[in-house]
Formats: sequence, structure tokens, C-alpha cells
Amino acid sequence: MTNAENKKEQTAAQAYQNAKFDIASLLDRIGQELEQTPEKLHWGHAGDMMHLRQNLIEALSEMTGFTEHAIRETLEDIRTDAQNQK
Repeated sequence: MTNAENKKEQTAAQAYQNAKFDIASLLDRIGQELEQTPEKLHWGHAGDMMHLRQNLIEALSEMTGFTEHAIRETLEDIRTDAQNQK
């Protein structure tokens, strides 16, 4: 491997690690935001959450190769299990 090829690999590895760190930071921030609930909920808030949910489903599908449909089914199963435990 030439020095130039090694440098490209290091650059790709660093870019990957930087993106991975940023994604983890963003997910932490999303978690913090989810702990807060507006005082007077309205359909705009619900729409915002449903839009974010769809974006996250798309991102997870891209990362894992699972279909969006399969992810939605899994979410429904998890939600049903959580409701049954109450």
C-alpha cells in the first residue's frame, strides 16, 4: 500500500468516526428533547413527531438493510408489549 492510499484510508476512517460521533451526539440530544412535552399539545406537535419518526425509520432502514415496513412492524410490537406491561 502506498503512502497516498494509506492517507486516503485514514481520511475515510476519520470521516467515519467523526460522523459516528456526531450521530451519537444527535441521538443523545433527541433523547433529551423527547423527555420534554409541550404544555398544550396540538396536531402540529403530533405531525412533527410523526415526521421525525419517519426520518428515523428511513435512516435505520438505510443503516441495516431492513425494510421500512419491517421496522414499523417491530415498532408496533414493541409498543404493544410496553402497553401490555402497564
